[in-house]
Amino acid sequence: MKKIIFILILIIIGIGITILILINNNTDRISNNSIDKNLVKCLSEKSLVYISSGCVACEKQEKLFGESFKELNVIDCVFESEKCRQANITAVPTWFINEKSYKGVQTVEKLKELTGC
Repeated sequence: MKKIIFILILIIIGIGITILILINNNTDRISNNSIDKNLVKCLSEKSLVYISSGCVACEKQEKLFGESFKELNVIDCVFESEKCRQANITAVPTWFINEKSYKGVQTVEKLKELTGC
C-alpha cells in the first residue's frame, strides 16, 4: 500500500512539473512574439537600459522583449562598467527615459507610457 501511495505521489509531482514547464514556455512565446518592431524602434530612440550579465531581473526584462531586446539601447555594466559608474547605476535593470531613472523590471506597457511610444 505504501508503495502505491509513493508511486501516485511521484506521478502527481511529475504532472505538476510538466504543467509548470508548459505554462512557462507558453508565456515566454507569447511575450516574445507580441512586440511590434515600430514600438521597439521607438523605445530604442527614447530610452536606455542598464543591465548586468547574470542578473536574474535583467534576464526577466530581456525575456519580456525576446529577440527584440538586442534592438534596444542596452549597456551591460559587466562590460561597460565605466559608463555605469558615470551614470551612478546602483541597481539593474535601470531604465533612463526623459532624463529620469526607473529601477527594476519594467513592463512593455509601462515603457510605452513613459516614452510616449
